[in-house]
Formats: sequence, structure tokens, C-alpha cells
Amino acid sequence: MTEINQIKSLLVMPKDIVILSHRNPDGDAIGSSLALAHFLRKLKHKVDIILPSECPTNFKYLEGFEEIMIFDLKHDECREKVNEAKIIFCLDFNALDRIDKLGENVQFSKADKIMIDHHLDPEPFVDFVISDTGASSTSELVF
Repeated sequence: MTEINQIKSLLVMPKDIVILSHRNPDGDAIGSSLALAHFLRKLKHKVDIILPSECPTNFKYLEGFEEIMIFDLKHDECREKVNEAKIIFCLDFNALDRIDKLGENVQFSKADKIMIDHHLDPEPFVDFVISDTGASSTSELVF
């Protein structure tokens, strides 16, 4: 079974899912996270997006932007969401130090972890990797 098919099989039944992206998020981090969240919610999953630090306000026009949780502002609530998640998507980063102190929660989580990224040399902290350094962005890979 290919990695994509294994991921699809994880998504058959609705689950609690957390989507994470990197500190100082850019348009790719925010856009890919929101796009994946919209898709997963259509499949009836409960989805939370958590970013380590605040987002640039020029992206607040994007649907769902106001629902993004910021770890720097809500440590306990964000840690609880990660600890309760059955699936964790790691978007647009390939090393746990890119999500700061939240990395420890992810590292020790029992959730299935999925990386979708376009950067070189992903670290082996996830169960499934969709990585293409030839892609222009993580948003392209999510699409």
C-alpha cells in the first residue's frame, strides 16, 4: 500500500486532528494549513490549526483565519489539543525545532504523524512523509 493510500485509510472515520506549521508563519504555512483544514472538515473530522507564533494580519481575509490557535498565547490549550489528537499533520516544516516548545508534545504524542513539506532533509519524527523538494510550496502539495 502506498503512503498516500495509508493516509487515506487513516481518514476514513472522523477523528480529532491537529494541523501544525512553523514559527513566524508565512503565506504557505497559513494557506496550506487552512486548505487542509477545510478539506478535512468536509470529511467530518474535528480539526484545530495551531501555529507557534502570531500570524501576519494581512492574511486575516482568509476563511478560517480567526480560528487559528497561537501557542505563544494559549500554551495549555494548544498542548491539550495536541495531546488529544489522533492525527497530527506537520505542514511546511521538517524539523521539530521549527515549532519550538510544542515539538516535545508532538515528539511524544501517540497520534499518527504526517509531514507534508517541500524542504530538504526531513527529520524522521513522523510516521508518513509527503515531501517533494521540486514543489513550489507546501500549498501545492496539499492541493
